[in-house]
Amino acid sequence: MAGEFTFVLVASDPAPPARLNNTWTLKVIDKTGKPVVGATFPPLPAWAGWPTGVRPYMPDHGHASTAHPMVMSNQDGTYTIRPLYLMMPGLWQITINVQSGTMTDTVQYSFCVAG
Repeated sequence: MAGEFTFVLVASDPAPPARLNNTWTLKVIDKTGKPVVGATFPPLPAWAGWPTGVRPYMPDHGHASTAHPMVMSNQDGTYTIRPLYLMMPGLWQITINVQSGTMTDTVQYSFCVAG
């Protein structure tokens, strides 16, 4: 169900996102304002064969990144996501699917990577 969590992109290295390897820190907050600790990041069913709940995708080209980002909990409601491998310039959509207990929510960040 949408709206279960609030998502805050706390850090991006490099900033703004650029070609090749990127690292993001994402904070997940529940409806009461508390950090969500111990969340999982399962892939969406439509992402057949994609192994994680973080998917960098180029809609104009119709393909995902060639690398699968990993998510590491920082034990404080923030999560480090890396590598976000953005192999070429253009429009990227980073979709992140989060689950905690029975609650699931998805956020999408869209931006252009300079050439």
